[in-house]
Amino acid sequence: MSVITLKCSEVIQALDAQVLSAGESSSLVFKSVSTDTRHIDRDALFVALQGPNFNGEDFVAAALNAGAVGVVVSPRFDLASLDKVAGFDKTWLNSAIILAVPDTLVALGQLGRLWQQQLSLNHALKKVAITGSCGKTTVKELISQVLQAEFETLSTEKNYNNEVGVPLTLLRCQPHHQRAVLELGAGKPGDIAYSGQWVQPDVVVITNAGAAHLEGMGSLAGVAKTKGELLDVVSDQGVAVLNADDDFYTEWRERAKRVTILSCSLHEESKADLIATDIKQTEDLQTLIRVSLTGTAAAYLKDKGGDADTLELLTSLQGGHNVLNILQTVAASMVLGASVEAIKKGVKGMTAVAGRLKSKEGWQSNITLLDDTYNANPNSVKAAIDVLAELPGQRFLVMGDMAELGDYSLEAHQEVGAFARQQGIDQLIAIGRYASATLAGFGAGGIEVSDFDQAADRLKGLTEDEDVPQTILFKGSRSAGVDQLVGRLTNELAAADPGQH
Repeated sequence: MSVITLKCSEVIQALDAQVLSAGESSSLVFKSVSTDTRHIDRDALFVALQGPNFNGEDFVAAALNAGAVGVVVSPRFDLASLDKVAGFDKTWLNSAIILAVPDTLVALGQLGRLWQQQLSLNHALKKVAITGSCGKTTVKELISQVLQAEFETLSTEKNYNNEVGVPLTLLRCQPHHQRAVLELGAGKPGDIAYSGQWVQPDVVVITNAGAAHLEGMGSLAGVAKTKGELLDVVSDQGVAVLNADDDFYTEWRERAKRVTILSCSLHEESKADLIATDIKQTEDLQTLIRVSLTGTAAAYLKDKGGDADTLELLTSLQGGHNVLNILQTVAASMVLGASVEAIKKGVKGMTAVAGRLKSKEGWQSNITLLDDTYNANPNSVKAAIDVLAELPGQRFLVMGDMAELGDYSLEAHQEVGAFARQQGIDQLIAIGRYASATLAGFGAGGIEVSDFDQAADRLKGLTEDEDVPQTILFKGSRSAGVDQLVGRLTNELAAADPGQH
């Protein structure tokens, strides 16, 4: 099986690098690129990234000792510093090259693009890039699951969706891969444009724009503009999959007018290309979705073996927001060549991603825990509350802080508290800096706790009636640590019953 390699001469040219030290550089070939000396292959190129709390140049000696044959550093790197590293084998310098560039982070992106250029010489890899304030990871997982049924598919792992993770994902591509599914995150304007330039996707998906990362974005309009940067990097023959129900849809549609647009909606009056015309709950708590397709979307569907204008899907994912996620998955997957059979199978087989409305057993048979703690912003909290509100019995919300909302923080927490009350949630337990604001919105009956011990005790006291179905939703930004409470409760459950897994 062939593999991708980078010639040293090509790397020097692509990075416009200065050679600080050269051994047998004319014949060097790099078989991989790494930023972490804990996971580095022999004959790799090591890129010494720098950040506020780390300096990759401190690990140049370790990289060479581990078998790297090339290193990318800043022009400030002092070669003499290697002599002071205990255990460093200086003979490695006879067969390695050290390159200097103005910005090693940009160099990593350039290497990701160069890797893709090498891959495209004899291989056509189709790429889809996904962004949005909510749902992008779920859509990424959905599309990956659909495509994997028929194509060798690479997708973003863990939270590798930033300026470092995106190039590293691209550098994992090999000739056997036929499709790549990449998630792109953003904390400030320009982040999507920066990462997207390395991806150069064939298909792009924008799930929505919500009040997330407002400290970096400045406003909701700033969020939408940043998410829209993805539309500027899609290929001229590409496709943009857009949420027609989002407030910024018209703005995105105008920005994407040079490419084919497939729009998705939950509302028939929207006249979108894909519309969920009927949504029903089955007896086993599955969701049956009937999708109507028109125009270009219907043509794609017919080409893939489906009826000209309808598609029925079954899923275990809950909530209207996940119906939209599924519609966008259908649109992107069809464009990328997935058959109707693969789409149906992938959607049906998809379970909730960890920390995203993941259902778990509670400490009593009538208790269900809904873990939605991966992250939080007002839109995602309301979507989760909507799901909770539809469930039978008593419904409880444990709410941690939503981070990075800037001046909107107090208002946002009060807003979600009021929404929980409006949706008929029976009890709200709040913890964190903005707990009082959340409870002010919720009104009478809310409880503020100072730590997770208190929260656990309160929950067990609230849920003593075993004759009534009870569901507890846990929500908060990652920094709020509400997942620790879920972990504690589920670990206690496992300890009490070792037979459970």
